[in-house]
Amino acid sequence: AGGAALALEHDPSLTAKELADLIRQSGDRYENPDNDYGYGLFDAVKTADIIKFDPPFDIFINSLPTHFTITTSGRTDSIPLISSINLPTGVEFTDYGDGTGDLLFTEDFLFSPLVSFEITADVGYFVDTTLFTVINQTSFERLASAGPNPFSDSVNIYIDKSNTELISLSIYNINGEIVWEKVNNFNQFADVIIEQWDGRNQHGKNTAAGVYILVIVTDRQQFQLKLLKVDT
Repeated sequence: AGGAALALEHDPSLTAKELADLIRQSGDRYENPDNDYGYGLFDAVKTADIIKFDPPFDIFINSLPTHFTITTSGRTDSIPLISSINLPTGVEFTDYGDGTGDLLFTEDFLFSPLVSFEITADVGYFVDTTLFTVINQTSFERLASAGPNPFSDSVNIYIDKSNTELISLSIYNINGEIVWEKVNNFNQFADVIIEQWDGRNQHGKNTAAGVYILVIVTDRQQFQLKLLKVDT
């Protein structure tokens, strides 16, 4: 109730539906709600929709150099000051001064399967900090596929050996947390390796619907595939 009052004080024109949508969107599980936690922890300041970064928050890299545009929105009359926190080597950020900014990934950018960093938007009385995740899609050859994708129960992973040795398969959630992994336990004599992920984590618990990143590491390279798990 207090959070709703704060939102209405900031913008009295909000309708009941708009307010309800803002309350849901403020939850820390908004992207992947479930029957146990719902939309997650409520955030009164986010419900007021003062300033926020616009999705997507996943940055897919296919070649270098490349640019990615950052945009903001919200119910503030102030133009936010946008800045970066702990950018990886080879990444440069420019604030255009109009609520947007630019990330430049140069040829010096070196990254592991998933790299995350934070960008902040400051309007003086409120600061929004959002985590952006970089996902590497570059590879010398497309050696793998997965299907069905989207999937609800399980997904098959196909790796064309092509004279390479498969080292590991790992699956990460959108927060960069590993949920499943298989290392050095493959049939290296097969021309095509077929593995299956049953949609469960390392502890056997069913994972929530949402976007997952499959990271494939061989003795020559590493690359990623995007998986989408949907509700049955």
